Amino acid sequence: SAAVSVCKMDSVCCVELLRFIGTCSDIVLGLCKVAADACSLQQPPLWSASNPHDMKEVGAVYLGGASQLCSGGNDGRVKFWDITAAARKASSSILVSSHAWVRHIEHCPTVGLHIIAHSDGLSLVDPRSKIAVHALKDQGQAYRSFALAAIGGPPSMLVCAGHRLLHYDFRSLADVGGSTPHLNAWEFKSNALGLHCCALAGPTDDARSFYIAAGCKDGSIWSAAISA
Repeated sequence: SAAVSVCKMDSVCCVELLRFIGTCSDIVLGLCKVAADACSLQQPPLWSASNPHDMKEVGAVYLGGASQLCSGGNDGRVKFWDITAAARKASSSILVSSHAWVRHIEHCPTVGLHIIAHSDGLSLVDPRSKIAVHALKDQGQAYRSFALAAIGGPPSMLVCAGHRLLHYDFRSLADVGGSTPHLNAWEFKSNALGLHCCALAGPTDDARSFYIAAGCKDGSIWSAAISA
């Protein structure tokens, strides 16, 4: 029942925890249990909803615990689903940016916010009030994000924004419509589409060092160790 983050890539989903998985397509949103072979899904799904975004493509799914599923579509809307409810309808929704493509959803427990990466930038949403409290819309399209705070790091996050990887401190985030300076930036030759990060621990690595890998549209992979 731990939270998993899922991103849709055609008919294949990438997951970070393999007990339960949220699945998505243009017409069905579902929750499945991973089979014992760890290579397939048990059928039928534990829960499913038809036409979750009114025939709009679903590009991101996040499973936030035992009862809540979040989905993002190419209509710029994030929907919240109570998978324990009898009705197969979204319990609430928020428009993060008109006509934007939502590409990635994750949660940062340190600040208690959902991080929504989309084609107009990045939005941080309070999952309790369903209100966007911060927005980054001056750095290009956001494809992926990673909250370092979620793996024992400082209250900061990494964002794949167009050809750049940007490092932001949560404490310096501006209100919606404001401008936020970044701590660090790395430039690539093409759009950064994938991002992975892990904490380094060893004889020569302190607990605040992290290994970052970013995958770009041209097929290249960039990696580095940083201190944060």
